[in-house]
Amino acid sequence: MFSWTKNFFGTSPSSLPKKDARQAPPPPNPATVEEVHKHLAELIGAGLRLGPMYDEMTLAEVAWEISNDDNFRQGLDQTELRPIHLLWQQRDEGKFTEEPYRGFRNAILLVDHCYDGAVPEDFQLIISDIIALTESAWPVSNVDVTCAQEESFNEPLDVSIETDSRRISFRIQHLKDLDFSLFEKLNANLPEKITQRFHAIGDGGAVLVLFLEKAQVEKIARYCDLDPSLFGIEQ
Repeated sequence: MFSWTKNFFGTSPSSLPKKDARQAPPPPNPATVEEVHKHLAELIGAGLRLGPMYDEMTLAEVAWEISNDDNFRQGLDQTELRPIHLLWQQRDEGKFTEEPYRGFRNAILLVDHCYDGAVPEDFQLIISDIIALTESAWPVSNVDVTCAQEESFNEPLDVSIETDSRRISFRIQHLKDLDFSLFEKLNANLPEKITQRFHAIGDGGAVLVLFLEKAQVEKIARYCDLDPSLFGIEQ
């Protein structure tokens, strides 16, 4: 696990001191809100698009909302704020969820630790969430994941994707962490008119997926002080 994610999200909320429910938390530090605002502006300028939950808000209001989130504030208790933390947000402690945090339309954080407990239906949700990053650019009507064995761990999973023009079929492996060949296979089957690609980076506990142009991912990686090759981009 990268040190910046371990430090930022390494503390379980259940292990933190309980706050008196009658005490309202103090507002976020104005300096933190300003820094979040600056990082958001840079990330959006590079190609990220805020999620629909923020459609009616100004960027300043979004920065305040993020800065005021309990998980985000707990993370800041552990480490210094970095741009990547705005992408590495997790609002649900569950491993698999039908409604992951939608802070960005073209980026998503997937909790991928301990997939040994997953079933094919979980992978169906995960793949559907990844494809949803394309919005209407890739019309997909159904995603199905099956396994020939009763217990799918360490076994191949058969993925079937129904699009408006054809059925796409391929296999991935059910491992403890997400099989990154999934992104290569999705990219290989995108319609020709789509110039964005799925780019992913993992830390052993979660996978950040971006759906952007190569140049946009490079810009975001460098702003976050990361090597673009971590997202599978060859220099």
